Amino acid sequence: MRGLEAFYFPDAFYFPDAFYYPDAFYYPDAFYYPDAFYYIDTFGFAEGRGMKGRSRSIKRSNLLNLVALVGAGGIAGAGGRVYLEAAMASKGFPTATFVINLAGAFILGIVVTLAQSSYVQDAARFRALFGTGVCGGFTTFSTATLEAFNLFRHAQYGLGLEYLILTIIGGVLAVYFGVVLSRFVSAINRRARDERRYGEGLGGD
Repeated sequence: MRGLEAFYFPDAFYFPDAFYYPDAFYYPDAFYYPDAFYYIDTFGFAEGRGMKGRSRSIKRSNLLNLVALVGAGGIAGAGGRVYLEAAMASKGFPTATFVINLAGAFILGIVVTLAQSSYVQDAARFRALFGTGVCGGFTTFSTATLEAFNLFRHAQYGLGLEYLILTIIGGVLAVYFGVVLSRFVSAINRRARDERRYGEGLGGD
């Protein structure tokens, strides 16, 4: 682990190899994957010796859980997309798909940021349900490209190019604002929590 980063991960002192893999502490579910046993001496076995059979069964059951979460989230996301497409149907510029993809990108920015915070205990399952599942089912890159193709096919070159540019740049900006917003809210909550703890400490004295 680089420099002072070690002080943010006190558990690292129990797992010497973890200093080479600081990201592992952002993903608690890493301990369920067999590869993790080669990086972190989780159960006291050097380099994962004797853990292969156990890790395979853990990986298989964990994978099934993740697939189920992705499926449930995908159903919810796809249902929301169908509803919005029907409610925002329009001619010319594909407004419905454009808004859906930007909203999904914004939500995904929030999801991936929260998955790396202390507010989420199970990052892998959280990302599977809300990231891959909900956002994956809600957004649709294939429909966006098909709509752009149809605009070009009907000689609406300017509108098609505008749609592609706005979708790509707007999507990137939407993710950025989602990340910034979630970090801002997390910082406010953290500050309020620290002030509350400080006040309780003073009250106890």
